[in-house]
Amino acid sequence: HFMFKTFSAFSRHHQILEKRVQESKYDGLIYTHSQSYLDLVMRWKPQKTIDLLYQKKALMAYNKKENVDFGLKISLDSTEPKKNAILEFIINSNGTVILLRKREDKTYPNPVAVVERIKKITREKKNMFNIFKGLTVFMMRSYHNEVKRDLLKKGASHLLDVGSEFGGDITKWDHYKSVYIHIPNTIVTNQTEDLVDIDKLIEQFTSIGLKLETRDRLNKNKFMSSNEYLLSCMYESLEMTRTK
Repeated sequence: HFMFKTFSAFSRHHQILEKRVQESKYDGLIYTHSQSYLDLVMRWKPQKTIDLLYQKKALMAYNKKENVDFGLKISLDSTEPKKNAILEFIINSNGTVILLRKREDKTYPNPVAVVERIKKITREKKNMFNIFKGLTVFMMRSYHNEVKRDLLKKGASHLLDVGSEFGGDITKWDHYKSVYIHIPNTIVTNQTEDLVDIDKLIEQFTSIGLKLETRDRLNKNKFMSSNEYLLSCMYESLEMTRTK
């Protein structure tokens, strides 16, 4: 196993994987938090392997106090084990296994729950190399937009939009009769202040057929929060109704 104390760029991980992870030499990667060994860890193995007891031509997993036949079959492409022992097998997506090596260091086979979990993972066909190359990685913003699109397709006629910021979602408001907008007057990023131009937002909203009904500046004292950022911001509320 490798152990990384800190996370570097995806490209760096990909280089390490390609250079170091070899079938016979490295079993997998373990990622730990840089400050603590007590947090949950992420483990990845390029090959999905399980440790089973080969006994009387059956492949046994550990279940509570005894070993039980897990029902897996040895692949036709595999070498047949010659004697009873705890062996490491590569598990295929079709449920068959291929003998990899004998586990001299093991006294018990993997528990049934572990075998079940690894068997399930093999069917998902996830590839860490593709993740580190960025081929299957999506920005969280894209996921949020997908969720918003699904919500905005609902059949309601009124919309409450909290945190409208610069009006990036106005194109999704076509079918609403009225839109109630609640936005911070300032957005603070990296200790720099970027003012939201409320008048420009109203201009954008009216361009899609919404008319301003009310405009209220809410006092920060109305917000019962210990969050210093929230308490330091003034909030603007706009109520827009469709004019066409």
